[in-house]
Amino acid sequence: MVTSMTGYGRAERSDGKCRITVEIKSVNNRYLDLNLRMPKLCNPYEAEIRALLKRYMQRGKVDVSITYERISSADLSILFHKEVAEEYRKAILVMAREMNLPGEVSAYQLIQLPEVVEQTEKQLDGQEVLSLLKSTLNEAGDAFQKTRMQEGAFLKRDLLDKLNEMEENLSFIAAHSPQVVSEYENRLKERIHALMEDKQIDEN
Repeated sequence: MVTSMTGYGRAERSDGKCRITVEIKSVNNRYLDLNLRMPKLCNPYEAEIRALLKRYMQRGKVDVSITYERISSADLSILFHKEVAEEYRKAILVMAREMNLPGEVSAYQLIQLPEVVEQTEKQLDGQEVLSLLKSTLNEAGDAFQKTRMQEGAFLKRDLLDKLNEMEENLSFIAAHSPQVVSEYENRLKERIHALMEDKQIDEN
């Protein structure tokens, strides 16, 4: 089966906690040139990613983009540092008293200040991320391979059409070549007769 080196595949999968998107694009190249763009989260799995992708490609300049997005807030924690907030409150009240300014302090104002609240995310399980990543890579790889086969089938049809056209032209030339030679001989004789006028020609 003819396959093209030009292809495209995209897949997106989610497990409810995160979303992974993979996009594969390739153009013609004599050797395999595989370029990966991915988040740091995927760095520990680069060797596995490359090995998996090479099942779908042997040659070509291939660009693979992997994006990761956290979509669940279930693992999100917000910590309130009471001591820090209290120090800010005291400082604001002192400043207000000494500068004769309104000294009311709201909770909303306090949480805008540095280090009053801290947002943290629990680390996702590495094996769960890897499993989701592999399934997304496989889906994108299958889509990529499909477009290469479709492009290859188109190129094959185009090549066969050109070969058929060449065969038809060759057959036409072969069928008409004796007639062409005969007509050329006749025209040549007529020209010679015209040049030599009354001189006799040995036509053998």
